[in-house]
Amino acid sequence: MCKEIYEKNENQESSDTLPFHWEFGKEEITLKVSSYAYGNGLAVLMYSQREGELELFDDLTVNLPDRYGLKPQEAFVSGDFTRDKLAFIQENRLGKVLPGQAHSGFSTYTPVAFDLSRLARYDREGVEEFCRQWGLDIPKEQGKPTGKKKRERER
Repeated sequence: MCKEIYEKNENQESSDTLPFHWEFGKEEITLKVSSYAYGNGLAVLMYSQREGELELFDDLTVNLPDRYGLKPQEAFVSGDFTRDKLAFIQENRLGKVLPGQAHSGFSTYTPVAFDLSRLARYDREGVEEFCRQWGLDIPKEQGKPTGKKKRERER
C-alpha cells in the first residue's frame, strides 16, 4: 500500500490536526499524503496520536483497480464511515465531492477532487512528492491555519 508513509511517521509528532467527528466520538487527525504503489493514485491517510506517536487511524481514500478516468488529484473515499469522511472533507475544505459513484465488490465509493494546496497545509512534503510523480505544479506555500478570522489578523 503506502509503506513509506508508515516508516516515515513511526516516531513523528504533529501539531497540525483536524477534528474528525464520527459515530464513536471525535478524533484529532493528522493527514499524510502519498500515492498508491499500483497506479500511483492519490493516497490520503488519517493518523491519530497515541501515547506520543502517530498511529494509523484509517484510510481516507481507497485504491480501486480501475481509476475510472479520475484526474491525479481525484480519489475515491474509503468505504468505511463514508458519510463521516465526506463531512470531514467538506468541513475542512479539503476537496469537492464529485457526482457519481464507483462500485467494487459489495461497496460503493464516492469520488472527491482534493485541493492539493489545502492538503499541503497538513503534509507539504507528501503533496510535493505526489506532484513530482505526476508532473503537477507544486502548490505555493500558504500560511498554516490559525483559526483566526481575517479581521482579527489585520489588527
